[in-house]
Amino acid sequence: MDLSNTKINVSIANDAIRVIVGVAATSVPGVHSLKGKITSDLVSKIPPVRLADSIGLKIKDNNISINIELNVKDGVNVTEISKKVQEKVKEQVESMTSFIVPSVSINISDIIVEK
Repeated sequence: MDLSNTKINVSIANDAIRVIVGVAATSVPGVHSLKGKITSDLVSKIPPVRLADSIGLKIKDNNISINIELNVKDGVNVTEISKKVQEKVKEQVESMTSFIVPSVSINISDIIVEK
């Protein structure tokens, strides 16, 4: 079957985008968790609505700006970790969706001292 002239519409829920962002952000070494101590193990297991406290999305046309609240591990370079999170999140969202990500803002909520 030839679909070359068929227009295909795909809709992605904000909650699904938050999961993509959460998984990407918490996979960066030095990131402890999202705000609320949501670790990488929990991102895909909790109700996505809980991610809204940690991940803000502003969508206009085909652009999505992202704001992330993170907790980082004690002793890491916050600036370096933030840049790595920005790059990883932008890469993942753009590769998994049709959105263009013009900005990823990082807010450090806490520094976690592990015992």
